[in-house]
Amino acid sequence: MAEIVVTPQGREAINVGTLIDDDGAKFVCLAFERPNDSRAIITFTPDLFHDLVTHMADVSRRLREEGF
Repeated sequence: MAEIVVTPQGREAINVGTLIDDDGAKFVCLAFERPNDSRAIITFTPDLFHDLVTHMADVSRRLREEGF
């Protein structure tokens, strides 16, 4: 597998990277440290990750517009 981290690392950071498995399938990976010092890794297909980011951007825009 190959990993490319595209965000800063650190205790509070959520790292985003890409993974390519042995069959050549591509995934987006979110990794972060949990309170008990274990590492959590969540993987998405690129299409699902794109939809998630688009949704989060829309929610963020709406919250700003409503004064949150």
